[in-house]
Amino acid sequence: MSGEKRWNDTPLQIARAVARSYRNELLAVAPDRCAALDSAAKELGHQWVIPPLVTTDAPRLRLSEIAEALGQKTGTVWAWANRGVIPRGDDGLFDLAEVQRALAERPARRKAA
Repeated sequence: MSGEKRWNDTPLQIARAVARSYRNELLAVAPDRCAALDSAAKELGHQWVIPPLVTTDAPRLRLSEIAEALGQKTGTVWAWANRGVIPRGDDGLFDLAEVQRALAERPARRKAA
C-alpha cells in the first residue's frame, strides 16, 4: 500500500483495509492462528474484520441484498459500482461471486499502483 489516498477513503476505511490485508495474509500462512484472532476480535466487538460467510442460491442480487451480504451500507456499494470498483450488470443486479472477487483483488491493485 502506498501513502497515496485513493477512492476518497476515510482514515478509518484505510485502516480497516490495511487490517483486512494483514488478516488475509495471516489466513494464508496460519489459518488456526487467524481463527483464534478472529474469535478474540469478535469477543471485543470487532467482527468487521471477519469477512461475512455468505451463501445464496440467487444468481443475481439487488443493491440492498449485495450490501447486506457484504456488511456494507447501500451507499458505499453504490459508490463502488459507480466507480467501477465492483461489477454491476446492465440490469442493475450484482453477481455475488464477481463482486467478492473484485473486492479481494482490490488491495492487490492498490499495491501495484
